[in-house]
Amino acid sequence: MGVTGSVSLDVPTWCNSTYIMLDTALKFEKAFKRMKQEDPQIEKDLKDKFPSQKDWDNARALSLCFKQFFDATKRMSGTLYVTTNMHYHEILGVLASLLEWKQDMDPNIVSIVGLVSKSITILVCT
Repeated sequence: MGVTGSVSLDVPTWCNSTYIMLDTALKFEKAFKRMKQEDPQIEKDLKDKFPSQKDWDNARALSLCFKQFFDATKRMSGTLYVTTNMHYHEILGVLASLLEWKQDMDPNIVSIVGLVSKSITILVCT
């Protein structure tokens, strides 16, 4: 999946596309703040569609989580790496992060842990 710098759509079943979408969207945060300064009416016109500070904070937190999956996936599927011996360490790293995030106070992060844990269980146990 190539990264172009323009906002991409999310593919719900791919953590990588979610990471790319969030990472790219975060690059537009300053532009949205500037737009709000230049045209205060825009926030009212767009109602709940204009990103709030909480939305940006959530996007940053979720992006950090998904980045780990993105990086691990790239390393494990890379053709230029000797990957077989690294899979174990990558998977352990992801599992350690999941355990840490399970204790997080942010419900969005805890929700990710539940979804990813369910996916891992399906992959490993079937």
